[in-house]
Amino acid sequence: MIADIRSVIESGDLPDDKANAIGFLLEDENRFTSQEGQYWDFKHEWPFSYSDNYFGGIARLICAFANSGGGMIIFGVHDGTRLPGHNKVIPNVDRLQKALDQLLTEQVTISLRRYETGTPTAVDVLLVHPLKSSTLPTRFKKDIGPYKARTIWVRQGHEVIIAEPKHVPLLYCRSDPTQDNLESDLTLGGLLPPSSATVKKFVGRLDTIDRIFGWLKHSDEPRTFLYGKGGSGKTTIAYQIAKVLKSNGAGFVISDGEALDNVIFVSSKQKTLNTVTGTQSDFVGLDFSTDRELYQAILSLGNWTSADLSELSLNELKEEIRSFFDTASNFVVIDDIDTLTTKGQEAGFDFLYGVLWRAKRKSKILYTLRNAPSHSLANAIEVPGLSRRGEFEEFVTVCCAQFRVNEPDPVFRDNKLAIVSEQRPLVIESIIALRRNSGNYDRAIQLFEESSGDDVRRYVFQREWDALPADNYGRYVLAILSLYGEPLSFADLAALTRYDESRITDAIADIREMFLRLNEVGSETTYEVGNLTRAFVAEESKKLDHYAAIRERVEKYKKSIYPENPLLTRLRDKIEGLIERSHKQREPAATSEAWKLASDRNLSPKISEDPRFLSLQGYVAAKQVPPKLDDARRFFNNAFLMKSEPEIHHLRSWFNAERHSGFGTAECIKIANFVQSGRRYSDAEKIEFLSKRAIVQFVAGRDMRFSDPGKAVEHLRAALKGHLSCLYQATRSESIRLEKFEEYSRNTAYVLFDMLTLPSVTEDFFQLLQELQNERNIVLDPLEGPLGRALGFIGETRGNKADLNRLRGRLDNGFRGIETNSLWQDSSAGKRISHVVEKLRTKLANRV
Repeated sequence: MIADIRSVIESGDLPDDKANAIGFLLEDENRFTSQEGQYWDFKHEWPFSYSDNYFGGIARLICAFANSGGGMIIFGVHDGTRLPGHNKVIPNVDRLQKALDQLLTEQVTISLRRYETGTPTAVDVLLVHPLKSSTLPTRFKKDIGPYKARTIWVRQGHEVIIAEPKHVPLLYCRSDPTQDNLESDLTLGGLLPPSSATVKKFVGRLDTIDRIFGWLKHSDEPRTFLYGKGGSGKTTIAYQIAKVLKSNGAGFVISDGEALDNVIFVSSKQKTLNTVTGTQSDFVGLDFSTDRELYQAILSLGNWTSADLSELSLNELKEEIRSFFDTASNFVVIDDIDTLTTKGQEAGFDFLYGVLWRAKRKSKILYTLRNAPSHSLANAIEVPGLSRRGEFEEFVTVCCAQFRVNEPDPVFRDNKLAIVSEQRPLVIESIIALRRNSGNYDRAIQLFEESSGDDVRRYVFQREWDALPADNYGRYVLAILSLYGEPLSFADLAALTRYDESRITDAIADIREMFLRLNEVGSETTYEVGNLTRAFVAEESKKLDHYAAIRERVEKYKKSIYPENPLLTRLRDKIEGLIERSHKQREPAATSEAWKLASDRNLSPKISEDPRFLSLQGYVAAKQVPPKLDDARRFFNNAFLMKSEPEIHHLRSWFNAERHSGFGTAECIKIANFVQSGRRYSDAEKIEFLSKRAIVQFVAGRDMRFSDPGKAVEHLRAALKGHLSCLYQATRSESIRLEKFEEYSRNTAYVLFDMLTLPSVTEDFFQLLQELQNERNIVLDPLEGPLGRALGFIGETRGNKADLNRLRGRLDNGFRGIETNSLWQDSSAGKRISHVVEKLRTKLANRV
């Protein structure tokens, strides 16, 4: 059967006769086989729309067939009975082709034929031709429903699955059907060393692999650079590509139509890390440490000559290299080339580049290095850490299997392990290897952050640290970032280093690729170092001459983002003293005097432009009688724009002024949200403002019940979730406001549920219940009474049989999982509610 289908696919056309085209898929005269397979699939009908989810599924299947050797889709076959004749949509292959051309990255060739036209058993067969060997795998340019853009699909057995590393030969080294010969040798010449990877299963990195094969197939640039931070997996990726080409690359054609002859992998790596022991050692696979040795290694591994190359002069070696590349088409991986460049040694870049451009045959060279190649950034591919879209999680699983340890729980894996390792494969390996003898993962992390991780950090960073310019500007910037522990802006670095801007710019350029994380927030870039980098820098920077002074400077800077201003301090104390006196001694004149001082136009810009003073002005404006709300908003917003986080008592006064104004609901919500996202505010302060926001939203929702019911429900829903969250947090801190939060939650629920149990919006009630059950960090105990009353109202609902049946279905969905213990402090409350629901379910059933 499979041979028959492959024969049809390879012919490139569907036969006129049904028996020759799909007869081998029939179990009897009219019934198709129940099984779908590698090269065929059944569909009930042709897509009616060319943009809905059903079309997305068809397009995904077409992608998978095109990427995997072609296939046939038989439309009009019933899913269950496998009887033909069920396609009610008139096929339009031209529209389908146009839709696919607009959707897919590579053009897919399709052809269509209808068999038994005009009969009840007619079917439409779509032949999907395999992609040409010169193209990359096709994929969506945009999302369609659940099917995501840029995802590569393949056909495996009867399924369509996301491509994995094992599919790389199929996707990138396939031959055209007319050239396919199963008896031929698919291997190429050249030599590869044994893999140095500790973890034997290759995981993920398909995005990077796809970009490299795109360069191999389509770019006329003869070289590219694979760069990334230490331990990110550059060598492993490059080796995997070389291995695939070596084993499956016979007939592989690079750009300009040149078929490869050899695959060569050479390395200048001098140190390797044994992740099992966590120690560095000399790398036994070292192929070269000078440009001369590089040329010798390429010629030797390319089987160019049996002569003793060491007897040739450098110029003679270069002539041999020219002849070699004139004679054969080669894919050469030169691994860890910056071992030479960081020492200022000649690495042969210019010579080899010239050879590649002038050679009679076309070849490609892939370099791996840690720092971005500043001379060729446009022709470089970055290797980031493992992505959180499945790569990181799968790699952890594979490492645990390799080292025979239990997998960490997802919370630990996605937080502490990801943060400490910076998602670098080599570091993940090392931590999981430590787990074998440390008892648990927390202890493994502790050991890694102490002495056990020293060799790992030195392996990842030491070479680049030693290669930094001797002026130490870059090292001091790293020391500051390590000591501060949070992102810093360019202006922050200028204040802390006291360098001029040009020196800071140069320092950032030196350390950017290997050490820094860049955060683009609006128009401002901030800089930080990850946990792994910080641990290394923290130790190395102690050797710097002025480390003690830098450390003291950072400690003082932490206390205030801006340098201390004695004039501002005295002015602040005086103004806040006046406000306090006005409040305690009821002296209105003191408030006016505070406003006069805060709005003095003759103040020095060192004061008036300080965001702390802007916050003080906003505070004073909010304390006026009546409050000057327009001024308060302007001052505080200006402080926010300068990335300042005002004192909590300033924001508290502004919040209260807005709340009592009668029209400040939106501003109150904004203030509370600001506190929630702030870095300087304590957990208690965040709970306080979360509760304040919920109270404001409750009042707004209650007052809008009749004037704007939709908006009222929106406010009340937010208020209920806020109060329940406050209650949850209060139960864990034994807050004295525990009973108050419970009261707020219960009262809000009564008002909201009364609105949502009206027959026209009952569905919203059940949707809210599902949302509450899916919320994290809330408890539902205060809702027992409101839910009981709401269920009583629902039980009195009138309607016909269909209405009551729909209500029963909503009841089942809305209260599914309501007894879950994590939702209740008192688990018996969940059982009581479940009992009430069951009684109501029985009541509705009897009425039906």
